[in-house]
Amino acid sequence: MERARQAASPSASEIAADVEDLVIAFDGRILPIEEDASRHWAKLLVPDKSKADDKAQLAIAAAHGLTLVTLNWKDVQGRGVAVLNPGRDPPRLYD
Repeated sequence: MERARQAASPSASEIAADVEDLVIAFDGRILPIEEDASRHWAKLLVPDKSKADDKAQLAIAAAHGLTLVTLNWKDVQGRGVAVLNPGRDPPRLYD
């Protein structure tokens, strides 16, 4: 979002408004990237920095002892966090 503002993108204000709407809608249900999650995320990014967003979600779940629910289970399974694929019928849990 900040890059869009710096580039004077006409959509920057729209993006900022959408993000603010999400923050309000999910108040109290958004987990931050705190120190434990940051350290775990850094370990996941070395030596491969690809899929950083997926790895951030995985690190947050690990730091909070949660199961990560994602359709993108192939990129995060087998990394020490339970992963639930809600796209399966029935949903499938991966280690």
